[in-house]
Amino acid sequence: MKIMVLILLSMSLTACATSFKPDYSLIRNYSFDLQKEEPFKAPYYSKFNKNGKELFYIAADHTSDRNSKTFKIISKAFNDFRPDFVIVEGIKSGEVSRGFIKHVKKCFKDDNRRCGEPSFVSFNALNKKIPFEGGEPSDMQVIESAKLNGLAGEDVAYFYLLRISIQWKRQNKISDLNAKEMLSNFIPVIKKRFNNTVNISYDGFKVWYSEKSGNNYNIKQLKNNDVAPISNGSFFQQVNHKIGITRERNLLSRVANALNNHKKVLIVYGGGHFVKSKLVLEKMLGKATLVNNSL
Repeated sequence: MKIMVLILLSMSLTACATSFKPDYSLIRNYSFDLQKEEPFKAPYYSKFNKNGKELFYIAADHTSDRNSKTFKIISKAFNDFRPDFVIVEGIKSGEVSRGFIKHVKKCFKDDNRRCGEPSFVSFNALNKKIPFEGGEPSDMQVIESAKLNGLAGEDVAYFYLLRISIQWKRQNKISDLNAKEMLSNFIPVIKKRFNNTVNISYDGFKVWYSEKSGNNYNIKQLKNNDVAPISNGSFFQQVNHKIGITRERNLLSRVANALNNHKKVLIVYGGGHFVKSKLVLEKMLGKATLVNNSL
């Protein structure tokens, strides 16, 4: 009987020792000054070890270039680190949709198709039969949180249109010639994601963009930093900052959950996320044992 009690106590202590919980109070607001704390210009990677659990965090440079350093580091992680669970940016937490899986498989059948690094991460996980999920909160979580921070639902929905515009520009998919068609086709997707609680249109988007920026909507003028999550930046940057609070908390909760249930976790997110969450990760896992940007 005493032996059984000792065994159960030992198991309980082990479970406690390997239970990870993020301290959200340590999440920092993103700024260009904070970005200067990055050890390298993205892409780079950090490795954490604690109690037999390992986290490999790739701070990516968002790209769809298959010859990029980001893609090469991702390949290195799958081949050398050999994760048993993966967290991907840009898709919701939980079970990955069949539609996304179909999109990923289609993406990499065509050598000329430009697909971003989240699709490449997912493609590798699927090929190697490694379970994966997204690190994103649900759209309704985002919109409800945004409303608490003084934003209208339409602000979030139109911000999504702006963000996808910049992503498509990066992937050479959109121009001033086809912007109306592409965004108009995407609007029903956004409405569905927000349970038809927002009233938006392409013309309304252009008016919103002009009112909030003081400029006319022009694909050629869009830049990645237009939507950087900066708390004291432009209106668009402030929207992403407010959305980013919810995103970061959800992401860290998924990291903790993954570490509690798996031994080797790979996460691929933009470099800005890493510096925002670095203190949280260090409190959970200790200092990174490896920080590098080499192949």
